Amino acid sequence: MPNYQKIDYLMYKILIIFILFTYQALPSEFANTQSFGVYFFAGNSFHTVDFNEKFKSDLKDDLAYIDSTFNNFNKGSGDILSFNIDYNLRIFNDFYLNIGANIDYDYGEFNFFFNDLININGVATEGLIADKIEYKLLNLSSFMGVKYNIYKKLNLRLLYNLSHSRTIDFSSYEKIIKPENKGVFKQTGKKIRNEFIDTISLNQISSSLSFGIDYLFPTSVSSKLNLNPFVYVNYDLDGLMPTQTWNRINLFYGLGIIYYFGEVPHLESITLNPDQIVIPTINFTYRINKNGKEEQIDSLIIEKHIFNTYSFYKNDGKVNSTQKTNSKNIGKFNSLDLHYKIDQVFNNDKLYFNLQNQNEKKIFELDINQNIFIINSDEFTQFIKTSELKEIHLEMLRNNKIYKSNSQKINLIFSNITQNWYEYNFTKDFTIQEILNNLISFIADSKKLNKLIIIEANDSALLNKLAGEIDYFNILIKQNNKSEQIKIYWENPF
Repeated sequence: MPNYQKIDYLMYKILIIFILFTYQALPSEFANTQSFGVYFFAGNSFHTVDFNEKFKSDLKDDLAYIDSTFNNFNKGSGDILSFNIDYNLRIFNDFYLNIGANIDYDYGEFNFFFNDLININGVATEGLIADKIEYKLLNLSSFMGVKYNIYKKLNLRLLYNLSHSRTIDFSSYEKIIKPENKGVFKQTGKKIRNEFIDTISLNQISSSLSFGIDYLFPTSVSSKLNLNPFVYVNYDLDGLMPTQTWNRINLFYGLGIIYYFGEVPHLESITLNPDQIVIPTINFTYRINKNGKEEQIDSLIIEKHIFNTYSFYKNDGKVNSTQKTNSKNIGKFNSLDLHYKIDQVFNNDKLYFNLQNQNEKKIFELDINQNIFIINSDEFTQFIKTSELKEIHLEMLRNNKIYKSNSQKINLIFSNITQNWYEYNFTKDFTIQEILNNLISFIADSKKLNKLIIIEANDSALLNKLAGEIDYFNILIKQNNKSEQIKIYWENPF
């Protein structure tokens, strides 16, 4: 036979290691969603038992009368009072790790009814007798499992419990119940006989499974403190006594108080009274997305690129050209990712992210319940003019009042290297040789310094011929069907 106690201990050790590993591996926005709860609850227990000869031998008293009756005690019920504390840690979107401990007091009875002769005023009369065994049991338990958010603030729980029971107290007696308030037993002259009280030492650890639902009722606008009514069922995997087949199912119902000392999940949108003054708490962090990877940094690197465009065209057989120079700030990242959280959301709330410099301002309206906003580097850097400490913030409009988030300072660093890009546009009436004559010195320098040349046109045959004439392995051929001109551009080799 396997040693179930050792198996239980092993499972618990594995679960504890899993908790520590999970906590270390969690992203910050999940690890920050934590709560602590205190619960008071009552319950009903339902028992099935098959007492055997060992039960009698465990008792200290020699109860001869029980030989013929103890086999009839096969079903019983009781009441439970319990106190519970627990801790929840968010591990996935709607899943939470739930660990805790509780102490419960279970007391109840087994009944067997039979008829026997009793004495009523000196006359032997048949009466209805209740044979009772009462028990009292104190359990210390720890549990571990998962909580799943089904809908809004409705949660489902599945828990694995380990309980330690040191002793179980028994008392037994037979009592006349009919006729009421009449008759006594001949042996005792009272309405009760065959009384005994005894205690059996258990000192065992047993396991059980719990399954149930609970719901959160916020007690404050911030939703940090919640009332938590619940109901769940507990099923014993092991018997209450190691020497008996004694199984128990418990039904629990009660009320808890939960406090979130981390982020509050599953915030609901509710209507705000016009005269209600509520100061929102808005927190956000920023990260950059660079080459497909999200990174946390303390500064943004910006490069200034100068674009020199030369356009060549023919007029009466003569070559004419125009020149244009413009500059653009380019971020060394693909996007700036804002992660924002709000303590409580009400109907008609609005959330905005502002980008601005001296002459321009761009406002993005955010989805309050989305919790992340991504702005690409082009949108961000077009508002940046000089290296500085930039303070960006989110703004919430609530009841026609503007509330700012906690400020997040971003250090903007402009690269000392200014990138120059040259672009040459030729109309289609230029020959390959004419194009090469205008570009020969630039092509030679670019080839020598291993710089990339990009050629664009809508004529694939022309592109291939031009690439062959230049005979340069660092050429990137791009067919652009929307282009009416031949474009050649590259980074300045100097």
